[in-house]
Amino acid sequence: MTDNNNQNNSSIVPPNDDTPYLSAIVNQFGTDTDEPNVQGLGYSPDNGVHFYVNDTIKGRKYRQEDADRLWPYLKKYIGGSSGTVTGSIKWADILDKPNLVTEDELNQRLLGISTGNNVVNWNEIQNKPDLVTKNDLDNRLSHQATTIAWSQITDKPDLATKHELDDLQASIGTTSGGATINTDILNANDDDKTPDKYKDGFTYEMRYASKIGITMSDYVLNPPTVIVGLLTTKTYKLSAMQLAHQTYEVAATNEPYVFMRTGTTTKTSDKAISKWTDWVLVKTSNKLSDADRFGGTINS
Repeated sequence: MTDNNNQNNSSIVPPNDDTPYLSAIVNQFGTDTDEPNVQGLGYSPDNGVHFYVNDTIKGRKYRQEDADRLWPYLKKYIGGSSGTVTGSIKWADILDKPNLVTEDELNQRLLGISTGNNVVNWNEIQNKPDLVTKNDLDNRLSHQATTIAWSQITDKPDLATKHELDDLQASIGTTSGGATINTDILNANDDDKTPDKYKDGFTYEMRYASKIGITMSDYVLNPPTVIVGLLTTKTYKLSAMQLAHQTYEVAATNEPYVFMRTGTTTKTSDKAISKWTDWVLVKTSNKLSDADRFGGTINS
């Protein structure tokens, strides 16, 4: 068995005229002399002075000497310095060859095709594509549905949808008596809406006081259990802000109770901030201090 750094081992005796004996170093483990980073099974021709690895953990290792040994057996099959193969190779032995047509096959196919003034019948043509005749195409187009989806229309004008028109009509009204008041919202479970939920203009709604953040007991002693009133909303834009004013008039009371608040909507690069101020009671009568006559007391 050989060792690393064979040339520095003083026990190794190179062969010469005085010491012709060669150690039988074959298929032993050692370090390759030319490539010290390669180890494996190999041989030494000079008592271990030089060691050549043949088999490593990555497989068989070849060197120029191996090619030189094989060349006498291969050169008769290869001619010239370019390495051209001179031996005969069978067509069936060639791998990955393209699907070609031989000369005989081509001639046979050409004989089957009519040429000159002869006309080829459409039914006699084989492997023809699946085509649609002009008459078939005209018939299909005549029965083709012409419905086009709204999303497929380009450059269409900016129109209001029926739903948007209905909302606008409900907010401003179209009757001869003026704007209509939306009372349907009383039966809807709709809580207080932020200013940005209202369109520009006027909106009239009948709302429960509790739904829009008004607690009547903060202003009146022993108020009715259910308070209903007219909520008027006015919204408009001013520069980059959307402003809103709301007035809430309590209905079915002997004395008018009017509340007011304002709202703003400010848009930033990533979000919109929309909020109301607190409700403020507007005193509209000098008789509000005589609250007992109306079953309640107004806080001053």
